[in-house]
Amino acid sequence: MDCCHEEGALLFENGERTFLLMGNPNVGKSVIFSKLTGRQVLAANYVGTTVSFTKGELIGSKGKTSLIDVPGTYSLKATSQAEKLAIQLLDEDVDAIIFVLDATNLERNLLLSIELLQRDIPIIFALNLIDVAERMGITIDVPLLEKLLGVPVIPTIAVRNIGLNKLMSTCNRVVKNPYKYINSVPQNIESPHELAKDIVRMVEKTEERTPTFMEKFGDRAMVPFPGIPIAFFVLIFALAVVVGGGKGLRAIIFLPLLNNIYTPFVEGMVNRFVTEGIIHSLLVGEFGVLIKAFEWPIALILPYVFLFYIVLSVLEDSGYLPRLGVLMDGLLRKIGVQG
Repeated sequence: MDCCHEEGALLFENGERTFLLMGNPNVGKSVIFSKLTGRQVLAANYVGTTVSFTKGELIGSKGKTSLIDVPGTYSLKATSQAEKLAIQLLDEDVDAIIFVLDATNLERNLLLSIELLQRDIPIIFALNLIDVAERMGITIDVPLLEKLLGVPVIPTIAVRNIGLNKLMSTCNRVVKNPYKYINSVPQNIESPHELAKDIVRMVEKTEERTPTFMEKFGDRAMVPFPGIPIAFFVLIFALAVVVGGGKGLRAIIFLPLLNNIYTPFVEGMVNRFVTEGIIHSLLVGEFGVLIKAFEWPIALILPYVFLFYIVLSVLEDSGYLPRLGVLMDGLLRKIGVQG
């Protein structure tokens, strides 16, 4: 169920527990949100802002517990609309925060974490992307990190549902005993950056290793050369798969299905009840409604749309699509267009 432009006050209903899902941009918050809430979400703009967010009901929660996906932000200094929204939501009657940490960039993520730990709000950390960190040679001592932060830290791989059950059960425990998940961090820390560095220095170990072929390819795909030639060949290949594959699917599957099965069946059914004439031509003639209603959306369009989404998902899951966005952004900004 989708809805837009709801008043911000409606987010905090009487008797409803509210969790905020927070973190820096691109740490996997959206994936975790969809896994924890399912498909029933409310898309809205917070009152007085143009920043949108999503709200859903936490799966498996005892009683009504809502989860609000706060736009990604790096700080609570209110220098952007997203940061202003985060502060406004924190000032509401929030029961707890689920904060998503990026295991591949822990120090940067901890800066916002330290700001949140100074607030009197229960917090749980989801250490996401640990599989990517391991491939990069990064190892994090989770128990030590949990001890230093003073609240639970749950390793997760959101795209593979790893750690999410434990995360949900921890959320239920927060509802029962919220004070257990509040860390007594000093209100005025002189240097959050130094504290974040100290924590990372203690919990993180990086193993020097030779970059893999795919890592080298990913780096080179974001610079003009050889990024532009790579983009050209990738897009040409993607177009060839969609167009050529679509034609192949039509010729092998959809047109035989249309000509040998569907059309004879429909014509036979119509011939039983309708004689030759205008009605007959309107139903199963050259441009008959019953024939074209199947031919155009199914036999003509579906093969190409089907392959388009397959190609798009492969490009996205492989990590090439964001790299293409970075490459094109640098080029197109010169003419005033975003990549």
